[in-house]
Amino acid sequence: MQIDIELPPQYHLEQADVSRPIKSSLDGSMQKCAVLFPGGYSRDKAVPLLVQLHSWGGNYQEKVHDVAAPAGKRGWIAVCVDYRGGNTNKMACASEFAIQDIVDAVHSMCDHYKIDKKKIYLCGASGGGHMALVMAAKHPELWTAVVSFVPITDLKKWYEEMDPSTETGKAAGELEGFNQEVRSNITNVCGGDPTQGGKPEEEAAARSPITFIEGAKDLDLLIISGKSDNLVPYHQGEDAYKKLVAAGSTKVKFTLADKGHYIDIEEGCAFLEKFSK
Repeated sequence: MQIDIELPPQYHLEQADVSRPIKSSLDGSMQKCAVLFPGGYSRDKAVPLLVQLHSWGGNYQEKVHDVAAPAGKRGWIAVCVDYRGGNTNKMACASEFAIQDIVDAVHSMCDHYKIDKKKIYLCGASGGGHMALVMAAKHPELWTAVVSFVPITDLKKWYEEMDPSTETGKAAGELEGFNQEVRSNITNVCGGDPTQGGKPEEEAAARSPITFIEGAKDLDLLIISGKSDNLVPYHQGEDAYKKLVAAGSTKVKFTLADKGHYIDIEEGCAFLEKFSK
């Protein structure tokens, strides 16, 4: 079934919640996904899979336009996953349900299409970069390689940095109150202010990849942060990189781009396509 959305003619788009519903193996809920196929796609040949994640407040349709050309020209299938939508509540933002939604999506794609399991890639930015690192650390067995743009890695620290009294918070606040929205989201996700200790602080740590990033130490992983990023300070990505190196990783790479808050899926795919299991 076609989504009412314009794409380059060499790609077609399938709305998986209509034709390929993906059922959560935890609570039975149905995850919305968009599946893109390259021109000339045939079920007779195994092809690589790109799992594309949405941003902090996004959903499965957010990156459909952006991912179509980079994946399609390489002959890859791409799936844009929803994993409980934006990070506004405790069911999202690296919850066990959100994590399992992505695992279930990969398994569903492999069950329904002929996927080259030696080439399953993951890409995300900002909130999607956060979730890319969560998935890299929690389920490294799924991925051939992962790229994470401008990721949040420490929710408690980010909450502090979005305080309007800080320079970062002031800058983020100029973007339609982004700082206050983020702080409200984190409070909702964690059940309170994570800087006040107790359960909210524990929740923030449990949902922050910096806490368990060592799980990704054997994975081919690229972390890209923006030197002039006013929304997610670049140390967030750099801190995860340093912790991985300290854990013995020889595969992780870190790039400090001379940019702000950004994603370039073509750049990400150029890194990912170098790797095969």
